[in-house]
Amino acid sequence: MRRPLVLATATFALLAGTVPQSWAAAQNARDSLVAGSQAYDQGNFERAAALLSYGLDPSAGPEDSVWVVSLQKLSHALIEMDRAPLATLWLRWALRHHGRLRASDTDFPPAVFTALADAALFVQRTQSDDSLADTRWEWPAGPAPAVTLGALRVTTNADSVQDVDVALTLGGLVTLGDLASGQVRYLPPGTYTVVASSSGLREAKVEREVVPGVVTALHVRLQAIHRTLLYVTANPPLAEVFVDGELVGVARQRTGGAVVFDARTGKPSKAWGHPLPVGRHRLSVRAPGYLPFDTTVGVGGEGKEVRFSVRLREDKGGRP
Repeated sequence: MRRPLVLATATFALLAGTVPQSWAAAQNARDSLVAGSQAYDQGNFERAAALLSYGLDPSAGPEDSVWVVSLQKLSHALIEMDRAPLATLWLRWALRHHGRLRASDTDFPPAVFTALADAALFVQRTQSDDSLADTRWEWPAGPAPAVTLGALRVTTNADSVQDVDVALTLGGLVTLGDLASGQVRYLPPGTYTVVASSSGLREAKVEREVVPGVVTALHVRLQAIHRTLLYVTANPPLAEVFVDGELVGVARQRTGGAVVFDARTGKPSKAWGHPLPVGRHRLSVRAPGYLPFDTTVGVGGEGKEVRFSVRLREDKGGRP
């Protein structure tokens, strides 16, 4: 887990080193906001963008009015550099991280407020399981160019227990394939959708912005699925139980409750019941020499139990 982090830091340090040495004069990120504001006031937008984006590091200090004004200056600088989509991306990032922003109306052109409105609408419409995610950002060691790669690293609470599938898409449309847990993936700046899933756990979908020069470290907490369980007892014992046409086990009478047996092993299932997803299902209980029992089961939620006690009638072949 440590090795990818070291590699990411080294790579971004090299990227940051491509800016002129004079740009890195600020001693820390918050000093960089001051230097970036000076460059902005002088109309040096490229320098301002590099310094201001470096200074927005959330871990470097309070996200006060200076931080918010610096964010707006960064957006304006990028718009002046014909990088309006990147300006909107930084605003999306800030809104998703910071929540509601009270924008300053001091000397900013309408394009900045349009970008902020677009970013706010985008974040509000996002269907993201944010309550299941923790996010940290690993800033570069110094100012980086305004246009450079970012990176994403995803971990989950289930990594040490079982295999987890992590799928990555850009804007929910362009599929970028799977992402190994803990792997650092270098990406163009943009909004990415991460879908994490694993057997027996509820799928989680999270959207996050990848901004230039920054490693976005996302930790997703996958939750257990509390499935509805089907329990069947039958007379005669060992009648076969079918759900939606598929043999799921055999039923028999057992003191203290009903058990569904695994059709392959003949042993009781670990859950002592067959899991049913939400929806309507066809249940059939059959045994040689008996008429089948068929019914429909409706499952409207999770964590419930559906129990059937079935007495099959003997098939007398038309005899009374």
